[in-house]
Amino acid sequence: MIKATNIQKYFGELQVLKGVDLRIKAGEVVSIVGPSGAGKTTLLQILGTLDTQSNKKESELKINGIDITSLKDKALA
Repeated sequence: MIKATNIQKYFGELQVLKGVDLRIKAGEVVSIVGPSGAGKTTLLQILGTLDTQSNKKESELKINGIDITSLKDKALA
């Protein structure tokens, strides 16, 4: 299960993700669609732990009940 709450991402002054909330249950199939530049790849990189959200203190990202924002690089790998 993936639970993401208030995920935001900035690249300099540009806010790419503006408070994304997402819940995906185990076994659920989900697609993310939108126009070019909407932040789909950025969101997937954050969910896949390849990147981090800009607002770690105000957001939540849990995978299988584990808060991944508190994990070190080795545990994420």
